[in-house]
Amino acid sequence: MATSNSDLFSLHTKGGFDLQDLIVAPAFSLAAVVLTGIGTFSMFGFSLSETLLSGSGMSVSIAFVIALVALAASWTTNRAGDGWDDLDEIESIAVAAGVIVLFGMAFIPAIQDLVLGSQAIGTVAFLGLSAAYTVTAWY
Repeated sequence: MATSNSDLFSLHTKGGFDLQDLIVAPAFSLAAVVLTGIGTFSMFGFSLSETLLSGSGMSVSIAFVIALVALAASWTTNRAGDGWDDLDEIESIAVAAGVIVLFGMAFIPAIQDLVLGSQAIGTVAFLGLSAAYTVTAWY
C-alpha cells in the first residue's frame, strides 16, 4: 500500500508526533531546563532565565513564556477537541503535574523555592514538564 507524500508533511498525524510539535520540542526542552534551574541557556545576548515581569512573589521569565506557548500550542493542535477523554489516568496526571509545575514556578514562590533549591527536585520537575509536553504532542 503506497502512502502519499502529503501525509508525511501533514500538520496533524494520528498516532504520532506532528511536524509542528517536533519543531517546537527543542525550544520547550530548553525552556524547561532553564525554568527548573537544572541548566542555563542564552543566545544573542538574551538568557532564557531573564525576568520579563515580577511582583508580589511572581516571576515570569522568557523560559516560562516559551514553555507556556509551546505547551498550549501542543494541546491546541492535538487535544483541544478531545479534552481529557482520550487520556488515561497516568496521562492525565502527567499533564496536570506539568501544568502545576509550570504555573507554580512562575506564580507560587514556595514551589519555585522547592524546585530551584535542589537539583534532584529540579530534575523531577523537568521530567514532569517533559511528560506533559510528550502526552499533549502525541496524538
